[in-house]
Amino acid sequence: MPTPGVVFLARGALSLVFPGALTAAVLYILDAHYGVSISIGHLALAAAVLAPTAVVAKHWLGILHTRRRAAALGARLAPKLTSGGIGNFGKLMEMVKSMEGDVCGGVHEGWVQECGNTLNPNILWEDSMFTTEPDHIKAILATDFPNYIKGEQFQDGFRGLLGTGVFNSDGDMWKFHRSMTRPFFTRDRISEFDNFDRHADAMIRALKARLRAGHPVDFQLTAQDAVGRFTLDAASEFLLGTDVASLADPLPLPFRHAPADGGSGADAFVRAFAAAQVVAVNRSMRRWAWPLAEVWADAMAPPMRVVSAFLDPIVERAVARRAAVVAEAGEKKGGAGEVAEGATLLDHLVTVTTDRKVLKDEILNILIAGRDTVSLPSPFPFPLPPSPLHLVVGRADWDWVGQTAATLTFAWYLLSQHPGAMARLRAEVLEHVGASARPTYAVLANMKYLRAFINGEPDSPIRHTVITIRLFFYVRLHRRSESVHESTWPSSDPTQKPIYIPAKAPIFYSTILTHRRTDLWGPDANEFDPDRFLDERVRTYLTPKPYIFVPFNAGPRICLGQQFAYNEISFVLIRLLQSFASVTLNSAAQPPDTVPPAAWAGAAGRKGVERVWPQSHLTIFARGGLWVNMEEAALE
Repeated sequence: MPTPGVVFLARGALSLVFPGALTAAVLYILDAHYGVSISIGHLALAAAVLAPTAVVAKHWLGILHTRRRAAALGARLAPKLTSGGIGNFGKLMEMVKSMEGDVCGGVHEGWVQECGNTLNPNILWEDSMFTTEPDHIKAILATDFPNYIKGEQFQDGFRGLLGTGVFNSDGDMWKFHRSMTRPFFTRDRISEFDNFDRHADAMIRALKARLRAGHPVDFQLTAQDAVGRFTLDAASEFLLGTDVASLADPLPLPFRHAPADGGSGADAFVRAFAAAQVVAVNRSMRRWAWPLAEVWADAMAPPMRVVSAFLDPIVERAVARRAAVVAEAGEKKGGAGEVAEGATLLDHLVTVTTDRKVLKDEILNILIAGRDTVSLPSPFPFPLPPSPLHLVVGRADWDWVGQTAATLTFAWYLLSQHPGAMARLRAEVLEHVGASARPTYAVLANMKYLRAFINGEPDSPIRHTVITIRLFFYVRLHRRSESVHESTWPSSDPTQKPIYIPAKAPIFYSTILTHRRTDLWGPDANEFDPDRFLDERVRTYLTPKPYIFVPFNAGPRICLGQQFAYNEISFVLIRLLQSFASVTLNSAAQPPDTVPPAAWAGAAGRKGVERVWPQSHLTIFARGGLWVNMEEAALE
């Protein structure tokens, strides 16, 4: 089967045949009928001059067209970044370098300082839109939702992984996939808490074993740590009815120690799934030219063979079970579209369709939401196309357990930095749940400080959401791949004209900056303070402008699993607080080059106070891990 690069080049060659043939025909007619002969040298000179002239002319004609259309709509153009040199190439390089030397979101703070909260990055002369304005985010997500789509370019890069699933579709196909899965998340099930309980107990046993051996533990959200393994195991059982049992493997040791021994059968699937996601992200980064990096081999094929070998038998067994139920009881009694207590997502999906490709596409889409694989295991088992950039994928519709892993990681980090909050939260747990009892839905509803704590984490994706699909180099941005039609956004200054949005323009927005704006959240916007969700600041800031806080997206693509995510985060935090009385950061356990640089001390915002290095590629993570020591709680 030809590689993506070969197919791309073949199509490109065909597109060159016509103009070449037309040129040859014109030259032949001029020579044969009019006696006009043009030498090869003159033809080459004309091509060398005309080609760049045509590119420049097209660019300036595009600028003039945009200006005319903006004027016709009574709008103005967004401010452009201009400090990056020719084509803003310097800004592009700044983004690349910041991956290793800055906190996530840092580059875009500079953009906002230069141009304001809505701007045209104009990188490599491409008009695009970047915003942190709540009213603009509202338009993208809700009020003008049909105008902002993923588009063919995004879908092409992700098709090898996601197929036509809910994350990789627009229009009727997206509606179909969303309608299939919606009923599964419209009710609370006791079986969810059974799942949480089993895997939380396994995680806590692993943590205690490592701590009792005299080692700190990595609480990071990677494929190898405690929280990451918990979310993977819980998600796989919840979605597929198959526990990959990654918590059965030994937890990682500090960087000076030899790697932990062990490795289960699930390890190959975990690694392959991570590899496939990175390939898809790299493709999206390269935009339309991604096949050129895969001329000699299809980078997606090796990991997807492993993923398919794991998933295909599970799907086949589910389809066979459904066929047996229908044959024995009849379609009516088989409960098409109904969700039974204890059913997995796959059990539900096979009541809607038995098309293997549709089922597999949807399961892969939801698995990615169900567990973000944000740090690649090493050694890596598959050759990947080289890329100097890390990227971020955020998801609409389903970003629930990916948020769980990241939120739990940064929750535990913040508790290590705020012992008062730890004591208050633990006191609430002991009051409402007790020292060992299992939490219930009713109990969670009454734990107001816990809810405020989850909402209030300054570096949590619950506060700085990673929900809307977007891939733009390594920076954690949200993107609608393009605007379908030209439009306008209201100006934050009522004395100014609205801002013109060209048709087909890439659209980006950053909730990490929206959620840290002091004009939207007050002068303490960068401070960790769960009480902001309990006191008068809710009425002052959040109630009048609800789109300053969109942790689970909004509008038609709002995350259907948001309540599941809150339940899971709350459940696991309660179990951890029942088991451990204190937590302290142990930066000595991580590689020295992953500790925040001394130059950060005193910097504005969160950067000046962080004791971990928040970065992002597929989602937010702590560079080098979140290594902590924890004191076990006394038996009560």
